[in-house]
Amino acid sequence: MEYARKMILVPSDVMERLPNKQDSHHISRIDEEMKNILHTANIPDNDKWDMYREVLLKYLNHLEKQKKPACLPVIDVPATSDLDKTADSRILMEGEESKTVHTDEILNSVPQTFRRKACLLHDRILRSVRPRKNTTPYGWEIFCSALHEMNIPQEYIGNQKRWNFIRGLGSVEKESKPS
Repeated sequence: MEYARKMILVPSDVMERLPNKQDSHHISRIDEEMKNILHTANIPDNDKWDMYREVLLKYLNHLEKQKKPACLPVIDVPATSDLDKTADSRILMEGEESKTVHTDEILNSVPQTFRRKACLLHDRILRSVRPRKNTTPYGWEIFCSALHEMNIPQEYIGNQKRWNFIRGLGSVEKESKPS
């Protein structure tokens, strides 16, 4: 048995977590770049610091890309009952930490000239989904009336104040129409 080949069974998820040789090459290249910056004598310290910071940001972005999943599965969800609606809104409130990451991704995907408008629209959407403690965004009444015109179902509106406002819009229209 001493000359027999010994093998270990390893789960596939462990193998996926191990660094790729291509990744280690990229990291060693970044490491070499950092060393070269620090050991260059003819560059002032402030410029070295700026260059080192840029390379460090490259490294951090590389690590962040490794942690992100390649794709997200799309799951069809059947219609929910009233009991599930409250559970869904509670889940939306609990997922607040992950939303800040998504907020940055959404705003970075918009051209610079439209970022302010995109930020306002994003705030209006978030506040219609769940209640917020800080101030309400400008123009939320117009946004809610647009949601009413699109006939958005209640399960997408987790903020009870906004839903009451949208329902109130429906009753105002019924009163204003001549019979």
